Amino acid sequence: MVTGVDYIRRGEQALICRLYGDGTLVRIPDQVDGLPVTGLADHCFAAETSWKLRKEEHILSGDCKPERVLSTQAEEIILPDGLEAIGEYAFYGCRDLHSLELPWDIHSLSGGIFVAVNNLRELRFRQKAGQEDRKPCETEAVPAYTMDEVPGALRELLLEITDELDICLVRPDGSIYGKMVFPGYVEEGIENTPARIIDLHFEGMGYKYRQCFVQRQIDWNHYDQLFYETSVQELPETVRALCFARLMYPEKLGEKAKQDYLEYLKRDPAETARWIFRGTDLAPLKLLMQEEDYFTQPVLESFLQTALERKEREAVSLLMDYQRRRFPVKKKSYDL
Repeated sequence: MVTGVDYIRRGEQALICRLYGDGTLVRIPDQVDGLPVTGLADHCFAAETSWKLRKEEHILSGDCKPERVLSTQAEEIILPDGLEAIGEYAFYGCRDLHSLELPWDIHSLSGGIFVAVNNLRELRFRQKAGQEDRKPCETEAVPAYTMDEVPGALRELLLEITDELDICLVRPDGSIYGKMVFPGYVEEGIENTPARIIDLHFEGMGYKYRQCFVQRQIDWNHYDQLFYETSVQELPETVRALCFARLMYPEKLGEKAKQDYLEYLKRDPAETARWIFRGTDLAPLKLLMQEEDYFTQPVLESFLQTALERKEREAVSLLMDYQRRRFPVKKKSYDL
């Protein structure tokens, strides 16, 4: 919870320099002293403030300011809709930060913003109210959004972060309408002494997935074609996450690619079940139940056994009900 801020006034806008408060969830306010917040200053969340700002800028204090600084303990940070720019090394040293939510149209990103941020696993891009791709029909409960266009800052941020990342596209109310998984990678320079050059080698599929952009759109055909290599090179947990992301948000998903994802999830049904049951959301299980050819009797029995071992009562109930409907026990008949 944010209870106070230090900021710099730039005309009729505020640039946040420091936040005070407590807790691991940090929701940056939309306004400070009546001024809209449009930027994060250099070293905003770092343990030490930027010497340049201390030397050259007049820093103001807004609201009350307790002693505790919100910096390295932040685990989830939510940026306001009006934010346009993030300064250099803004999140430096936020080693526990695992989720960052940004406004869709943020456009100015300085260098080094994720230096020493080692556990970031999710970027959420939030649409503003009124930015929907088309107006909802009378029968639709929420505005319709598509994954045809991705945020302009997405590719730049992906090049800043080499670790595995979940990219979520969310509506103004926070509900997810799109998800992509980008595996991690390691870049290594190997010296070719006779030729006096450095050869770059990439370990992991993440670099190739980061090339699946055409301007502000994802080339979904290219993205899906990488799956064969991914299924061999990446850890099973990463591959399953990627499979479920594509199946649950099937933007331009061809039938062949869909079957490839489903077949991978069928290879080791017990591990697939464990992957699902490690969280509380059973949406992936319900999705598989909607696929007519996924659950054979052996696969279903493996899921059911895993659910019983883990004492997943709701999952057991769903699976047993599905078993009764899909594989009903035939009653014996006798000729008299």
